[in-house]
Amino acid sequence: MWHAWVLVCGLLPLASPQAAMGLRFSKALDKAGAVLLSWDFDRSTRVILFELHAQTTGWLGFGLSPNGGMDGADIVIGGVFPNKTVYFSDYHSIGKALPAIDEKQDYKLVSLMENGTSTCMRFSRHFRTCDPNDMDITEDTMRVIFAYGMDDIIHYHTSRRGTKSIYLLQEDSPSRMSNPSTVLIKELRIPNFTIPATETTYACTFVALPEVTSKHHIYKFEPIIQAGNEEMVHHIVLYTCPRGANLSTPTGVCQDRRLGDPFTWCFQNLVAWAVGGEAFQFPSDVGISLGTPDDPTHVMMEIHYSNFKSTAGTQDNSGMRLYYTSEVRTYDAGILEVGPTIMESIFIPPMVESFKTYGLCKIGNFTMKSPNVTELKVFAVVLHTHLAGRAVQVAHFRNGSQIGFLGRDMNYDFNLQETRLLLNISTLRMGDEIVVECTYNTMDRKNITVGGLGTKDEMCMGFLYVYPRNNISNCMSVPNTLPIAQAIGKNVSSIEQAVMAIRSFQWDAVSAQMFEVMLKESTHFIHLLSPKGFLNGGLGQIPNITKPTYPPCLGMTDDNMPGHDGMPHPDPPGDALSHYGSKGSHTSPAWFLLLLLLSFQAGLFAWIPGSPAL
Repeated sequence: MWHAWVLVCGLLPLASPQAAMGLRFSKALDKAGAVLLSWDFDRSTRVILFELHAQTTGWLGFGLSPNGGMDGADIVIGGVFPNKTVYFSDYHSIGKALPAIDEKQDYKLVSLMENGTSTCMRFSRHFRTCDPNDMDITEDTMRVIFAYGMDDIIHYHTSRRGTKSIYLLQEDSPSRMSNPSTVLIKELRIPNFTIPATETTYACTFVALPEVTSKHHIYKFEPIIQAGNEEMVHHIVLYTCPRGANLSTPTGVCQDRRLGDPFTWCFQNLVAWAVGGEAFQFPSDVGISLGTPDDPTHVMMEIHYSNFKSTAGTQDNSGMRLYYTSEVRTYDAGILEVGPTIMESIFIPPMVESFKTYGLCKIGNFTMKSPNVTELKVFAVVLHTHLAGRAVQVAHFRNGSQIGFLGRDMNYDFNLQETRLLLNISTLRMGDEIVVECTYNTMDRKNITVGGLGTKDEMCMGFLYVYPRNNISNCMSVPNTLPIAQAIGKNVSSIEQAVMAIRSFQWDAVSAQMFEVMLKESTHFIHLLSPKGFLNGGLGQIPNITKPTYPPCLGMTDDNMPGHDGMPHPDPPGDALSHYGSKGSHTSPAWFLLLLLLSFQAGLFAWIPGSPAL
């Protein structure tokens, strides 16, 4: 719907030629497609440019929020009056009060225009302003909020509001990447599976990969989510199956699979998708190999359903669409899963605002498919926790020192688990270490949260897309919980007894804090998973993770206001707003403040306390 509408909005008379140029990224912010956010950025100048389109001739509001609500939000509001003059200001929100105008106006208006049905507002800002009323724009997930009115009197917005989690500083999207000249497509679907009326279900089915007689490469994959089941399908993973395995087991529930079950024979990740993700396209020199004797011919497709409403009788045919080509690429890709093991490693006490758990991987014991390969290149990552997860870091260490991150999101959103290209390809060498740290919040829980497959259980994982493909698919660790259980007064003599003791312990704030420290400082046993089964990955300790350094703050002054390409363009002399909007428009900030004050005194502002978004 909004694709056609954007063309109409783009034909509006813009204030400058630069504003008519397209932006690389866009997202519909509402389900109806009435609000579209487009944006672009320049890393060298650290400037981001937004354009907000809405089907209204009234005011528009845009914000960045710490949690998706109004409290603490960094906001801009603008519009075009009936006399064609424009208004635009930088605000912040405190608690349940009316948003206040910032003393330091860091958002700069580029253009504001409307036709008879729509309004477009283009504005810019530096990533970091160091204004306490502004949010830093980072590599983390950002919560964008929006609202709009049907006229220029800014009052409560009823249902014309919303919030959406967006990864703003992303690398190029698959839609902009070039496709090979030969494109083949294969759809893999679960056949008419009836989703049980239970909260968590894992369903598995065996499916054949494309049949090819020579080497091909999968270069793109995307989820196929059956219409109406979007809220139930949590993730889809394809696991490679060994050649010659008996794959006659019919589609069925598989979360209780045990050793010897045919569903346990397929365990190496081929591709993975989770809720919030979209299509993912590999870099032009990388793909997943098909058609050679070392490549799988079948996969097990695992779909995790979250049926919180216990709806009965829902049929599902979701799956994965694979794009592949005969145009062979340079490198064969694989996935390396890192983090703590699920069942034995994750224990999160209740009623804690922040609790960290860790996983360790040592690269030194890896075996490669090619004996002359001594390093791996990491080019993309998927970070994964369940509902209590708030932050995930995948730190990279060499010779005992941290040299970077392979993935990091300190504002993690369970509902936005994308495959993200790394800004720079990272090299894993023999002897390197990877530390995965997950931070959880369990203030809404009365009982301990443990690792498990259920959505209300927890996980802590990083899925690293690497090349060249190697024999190790999982590198995960288990903390030695035996001395921890003994330290909290439990008489235990085995790891199994320690796990049960920790799960049954009555935690409080003090003991939870001590437990977090003990988990981090304990010895970790590292397990590797290869086609031959589990291997001993050695022992290790969790090193401290160092926060990344940030560049200095930059303010948006009149001599570095960016145009459409994010590069500085000097403003013409005169009033700072005189060249925005339609020709001849002019808005005095003092006059606009007076209008706001009069509107407020007249009772026209009715910002509902506690509203979840603008």
